[in-house]
Amino acid sequence: MLRSLSFTAGIAAAVAAGLAFASGPAPALAQNPGGPAARTCPDRLTGIDSLVCNCPSEATAGGSVWGNDIYTDDSAICRAALHAGAIGTDGGLVWVHAAPGQAAYPAVTRNSVASGQWGQWRRSITFDPVEDADKQGFASVCPGSAVGLPQGPLRCTCSAEATASGLTVWGSDPYTSDSAICRAAVHAGVIGPGGGEVSVNIGAGAGVFPGSARNGVSTSTWGGYPTGFTFDR
Repeated sequence: MLRSLSFTAGIAAAVAAGLAFASGPAPALAQNPGGPAARTCPDRLTGIDSLVCNCPSEATAGGSVWGNDIYTDDSAICRAALHAGAIGTDGGLVWVHAAPGQAAYPAVTRNSVASGQWGQWRRSITFDPVEDADKQGFASVCPGSAVGLPQGPLRCTCSAEATASGLTVWGSDPYTSDSAICRAAVHAGVIGPGGGEVSVNIGAGAGVFPGSARNGVSTSTWGGYPTGFTFDR
């Protein structure tokens, strides 16, 4: 998104539009017994290396899959999870994470899913039991921003480097979804400059995102934006 140098104009436009992007309810979340709520799986594992998420039954019925147990990272997550036997056709919780690229991905028909064959690919995905994620205190590395991620909770870890650099931050809890997650987490006071684990809530946007200075981080003001995020404290 291109940023204007005139924040005042952006705010005035948002107010005149009647705060068109007012906050709304987040979608229903599936519950992971003994663990946190899981958000609906995205189509692909993009922008993050590991994710516990929920596959609705309809998501298991469509999408292309390449490989067998280890799949190309452009394979449909829920369809691949069905092929791998991680879930059935009714869907369910999966733990999907990135793996190194492979020289070849064989085509195999399994669990009524026919995967495609592919040659060398840069990055893979694979599945492990969700219970193992809980046992390991799983938290993925935070993506740079929340752009393109489904609405719902995201538990992830910020490195010290990520708190000190990255994209600009707009807002003051909530933040626009294109703000730097880890930098915003320092501003919100949920972690310090040394980093740590955060619980991010990705949801609807707001009409105005006011900037402020907190905890050594100064954020900028922005007008209406359709999606944003906050943090659990």
